[in-house]
Amino acid sequence: MATSSARPPFLKGPQMNDPESIESILGIEPEPPRAKRGKASDDTSGDIWNWKPAPDWRPDPRYVKAEPDYSKGFRVGTWYEDPRGEAIAGPKRRQALPLPNYRGKPGDLITDEMERAYWNRWNIWLRASMSLEQCIRLHLTMHQENSGRPDKTELQEMFAQEWQWLKGLWNASGLSEPPTEQLDAWANELQARYEAQRKASSGLK
Repeated sequence: MATSSARPPFLKGPQMNDPESIESILGIEPEPPRAKRGKASDDTSGDIWNWKPAPDWRPDPRYVKAEPDYSKGFRVGTWYEDPRGEAIAGPKRRQALPLPNYRGKPGDLITDEMERAYWNRWNIWLRASMSLEQCIRLHLTMHQENSGRPDKTELQEMFAQEWQWLKGLWNASGLSEPPTEQLDAWANELQARYEAQRKASSGLK
């Protein structure tokens, strides 16, 4: 996930419930309103490129559902398991930030603005979690004696870049940076998983 481009600067103070500030940190441009999709009009020509919704069509309303506030009691590295079993965000991953909620109370109508804000924060959550996993892999590789990478300067630079980016997000979200001991524990667990996968693929027990 590491890139050669510099990360954007970070602001201080905003909490996770202020997505606009965090989006500005990441340089995310607000998405323009999207055209609504719906039932076909009376045009039955079959030309999908000229398809238009009926003039009186309106999308079915959606409402905020009751769900836990994932930010309460959250700790960096908490496992996320997709309850749907889908791989859209990975069926299981360590979280760098708490999974976002829709802004509003249960029963509130979900507006286009609420939808865009939610998915912007969801993308931040996914990118941050992927960055945390990358840091764990880099940390493991840097500390392996037989990693095949005698010059680990590049790995250290990649790790520093990703970790600094995460630290900015944690600071903006009021979360604590995991200590080195926690990184060691995650790296050891990752190594154990790698060993289990290697044995399974080779038929070893």
